[in-house]
Amino acid sequence: MLAAHPYEEVAYDVYSLENTFSGAGRGRLGELPGSVSLKALASRIGRLLKSGWVRTTGELDRKIRTVAVAAGSVREMVNTAKRAGADVLLAGEIPHHERLEALDEDLGVIEAGHGPSERPAVWVLEEWLKKAFGKRLKVISYDPEEGAN
Repeated sequence: MLAAHPYEEVAYDVYSLENTFSGAGRGRLGELPGSVSLKALASRIGRLLKSGWVRTTGELDRKIRTVAVAAGSVREMVNTAKRAGADVLLAGEIPHHERLEALDEDLGVIEAGHGPSERPAVWVLEEWLKKAFGKRLKVISYDPEEGAN
């Protein structure tokens, strides 16, 4: 910065990017109450996330119990999910070669769309803001499927 602005004083701040929440991370791993087929899980996820499309990779009759979940694009998460013991990786989208890698690793994949996979975080944030600020703050969330709330 100083090299780019040698003739004036540069204003800048430095902030630590350390997580204060020890459970923070790129995704989550969870266990379903019972086994379900990849096809049935993908169908239910599509309905819950209001996704216009859901793509699966893997055997549709395969029984799923442990699910790795990450929002958005998850290019690098196949190995992480498999090492964690997941039967399936649920994501917004995953590139072609990583889907092939998942097949090689015997890991199912469910893609629900980039936006729909991030939508639950918006719902949580909306509720948190409403609780934190009450009527002092009007929260307007936008869902492309439903419009502004």
